[in-house]
Amino acid sequence: MFCPNCGTSLPEESAFCPNCGFSLMKGTVPPTQPWQPNAPQNVPPPYGYNLPVKSELLAVILGFFIPGAGHIYLGKIVRGLIFMIAYFSLSVVSVWVVWNQIGGLTSTSDPNEIMNALSGSIGLIMAVSIATFIIWIVQLIDVYMLTKKYNEGLQRTGQAPW
Repeated sequence: MFCPNCGTSLPEESAFCPNCGFSLMKGTVPPTQPWQPNAPQNVPPPYGYNLPVKSELLAVILGFFIPGAGHIYLGKIVRGLIFMIAYFSLSVVSVWVVWNQIGGLTSTSDPNEIMNALSGSIGLIMAVSIATFIIWIVQLIDVYMLTKKYNEGLQRTGQAPW
């Protein structure tokens, strides 16, 4: 004898199918199985599936106003903190150099006197300013490229790439 529901081979005296629980008695309804969620499988999502991608525009805007914040938004926290620390440290150094050069000149309003005080360290101020600007540009480009890489990996595998 075979189960009419799943086709499993059964002994003749069976009242229920041990495989699917179908009642073999005439006029009875098979017991219902409790709902069980499907186990998640590690397969990519179907084409066109709407995944929560990261916004390239938001990442760049965050990086524009707060260098390193776009990286933190993407989950690259260490890289974001490195950019933040480098950018703001160089900014503090630049302000400190200017402040020390013109600190005693707060009572004067003569621009020539202020420029004479700054002339000794103008090279250092320019170098630090250029390095700060380069860090800012590099992190903007990096956060844009990382966002594209993140979204492509998410679409391809269904999981965040990092």
